[in-house]
Amino acid sequence: MTEEEFHQFLFLLPEYRKEKTLRYRNYIDQLNCLISFLLLKILLKRKYDIIDFTMKYDKNGKPYLKEYPDIHISISHCKCACAVVISDSPVGIDVQEIRKYNYDIYQRVCSERELQQLMKSDNKEEFFTKIWCVKECMAKVSGMGIENYLKQECENNRGITVVRQVRNYRYVVAVCDN
Repeated sequence: MTEEEFHQFLFLLPEYRKEKTLRYRNYIDQLNCLISFLLLKILLKRKYDIIDFTMKYDKNGKPYLKEYPDIHISISHCKCACAVVISDSPVGIDVQEIRKYNYDIYQRVCSERELQQLMKSDNKEEFFTKIWCVKECMAKVSGMGIENYLKQECENNRGITVVRQVRNYRYVVAVCDN
């Protein structure tokens, strides 16, 4: 997206979201913030015919729609990907680029069983990224921080994970609901 296109799309945002978008220092983060909000607008229009809304954040950083407390939203973005989900019940989404991690991170995040499975895996980076994404989603569903889910066993039936190749990057996308 060119800088001119970015500024044209920026005008589609309410003032509070423009300010949030421009507070990011890196252009890619600004772009992800812009795109994820536009994706949210599209989903809300298609599913609920909602055009105007105010997105707020609770004390734990979980986003919600001020005017529509019964509609649940979750937003995620990383380097070159954005993901948004809306639902009538609590929901979480996470997208992460598959990349190398070190063993210390594995130990900090994984339960003993997950760590054993991870060490046996042929693709440790992808396996770990799936675990991380599901835990991040579980945290988003609950509205609690990720620290509450570190070392806790992933609930396999709560997380749907998908691996996708986008250009030269590989991503994991996970969605969890109540």
